[in-house]
Amino acid sequence: MSKIYIADHLGVHKTTTQVEKWFKAQGHEVHWNMYYDPVEMEWCDVAIFEWFEGMMELALKDGWGKKKPIYARAMDIEIWANNANGADISDLTGLMYTSKAYFEVLKERHDLSKYPNLKLAHMPLSIDMNEWTYAPRSKGYNVAILGHFWGSKGEVLVPQFAREIIDKTGNKDWKFYLQGNWRHDVWEWYFRYTQHIIKELGLENNVFLNEERVGSVDEWLNDKNYLVTFSMKDAFSIPVAEALAKGIKALPHNFQGAKDIWGPYVWSSFSELMTKMIDEDYSSEQNRAYVQERYSNEVMMPKLAQFIGV
Repeated sequence: MSKIYIADHLGVHKTTTQVEKWFKAQGHEVHWNMYYDPVEMEWCDVAIFEWFEGMMELALKDGWGKKKPIYARAMDIEIWANNANGADISDLTGLMYTSKAYFEVLKERHDLSKYPNLKLAHMPLSIDMNEWTYAPRSKGYNVAILGHFWGSKGEVLVPQFAREIIDKTGNKDWKFYLQGNWRHDVWEWYFRYTQHIIKELGLENNVFLNEERVGSVDEWLNDKNYLVTFSMKDAFSIPVAEALAKGIKALPHNFQGAKDIWGPYVWSSFSELMTKMIDEDYSSEQNRAYVQERYSNEVMMPKLAQFIGV
């Protein structure tokens, strides 16, 4: 069994919790730390940096890549922010990437051809299917929008879409539940605009904002018929996977790379989204199977274990 050190500065990122839980269940010893820690590097047999950015670079600068296998995963925002631009990754053992589309962006900004010995692997995120209560579901009027809300996530489009689908169907039973935290430090205007436009469009009884944490997302989703994302930037979208695992029809917006990940569930326009909600078939079994066969821990974690050699 191996000693695995995971560095993830977001701390509660679901990627880390899934990796930690799965490898511990296989008998490995796993330590997690929010930051690069030389003590953990001394302790471990292999290190995983769950972002292609500064902490990985510090470990390499300190020479650990010559002593221990070091792997990093390129996810999302750090690619767009060029957080590893110019970093010397000559001693990085392997690089995983969550999104094929974002990996192409990374290659435009970071000449990986300079590192012929670098191992590369497409490694999407995954979920524990047992954490999500499955039940047969059907079309209805309760729509979930879940996440960390800021400019790239597009939640300001929800009231406009709600107004259109209510007007198109002539049905005022549609309810849209936006559950998550809003970036009040720099995005308070974003939250206030959403409150404002809900009132302007007469949707006070149809669109609901809730920032309070729920005890269980699994339970919160139980009465929802759909989960929709309006995001313009995602490398995967964990809420989509979780909703599908419950049998809920999840419909992610067509961000770059979305069709490669979510195939038939992706929408590009309001009219297409309405078609998918109103006219298309609804199969909870197919929804769950889509995730089970592609993004369950049982599928992805053995691939990760093989890649990092444990």
